[in-house]
Amino acid sequence: MRKFLFILIAFLTFGCGGYIHIEKQEEFASQRSKMDKIIVLQPDFFVVKDGYNYKNSYCYKKEKIIEKSYARLSKRFGREMVMSSNGESIDPEYYNTVMRLKKEIMIASGIFDYQSDKSYEGKKTTLPLSTNLIISPDYNQLQKKYGSAYFSYSYFIESDGIFMLTVVADIFQSKIIYREAKRVHVSAKKDNLDRMLFNSYYSLFTDK
Repeated sequence: MRKFLFILIAFLTFGCGGYIHIEKQEEFASQRSKMDKIIVLQPDFFVVKDGYNYKNSYCYKKEKIIEKSYARLSKRFGREMVMSSNGESIDPEYYNTVMRLKKEIMIASGIFDYQSDKSYEGKKTTLPLSTNLIISPDYNQLQKKYGSAYFSYSYFIESDGIFMLTVVADIFQSKIIYREAKRVHVSAKKDNLDRMLFNSYYSLFTDK
């Protein structure tokens, strides 16, 4: 079943002019075996209007769908994938640490560079990751609180299909260790978002 889903999303990607581009640090294979628990930062979903990314009620509904998909992924891959959520309470520490971490990951991972780069179209590429994607060491404290050094974040944009960037940061090393950018020319319905997430984490956990 997993292989079928992987082949399906690959067909949808390359058959429609999309792409998958993966970058990871050289020692990532050895780190993968340690990723029995990943803290999932709340995903972001945007639509494009007049050349700008923005959110509306439609986007927030899509984010809720994506968050629920992570629970299913956790069972499929046998990994503990914990959503970092502020829930209904107002937690200053959450906004001062976790949300700041997410912002740093967004900036360090070069989300907006990928969004406009057309050189990957129609390809699947894998390259070594730059060693300069550094985040602040201020977040080391979160490892003790959440029980893991690995934090992942996914960012979606609906424009000419779906653009998605998945990033994994190691807060112990204070750097980005993995990122995958993809564009698939499909609608943002639930089944397609589920397949895109599955495919991204399948690649992350299995190197396929």
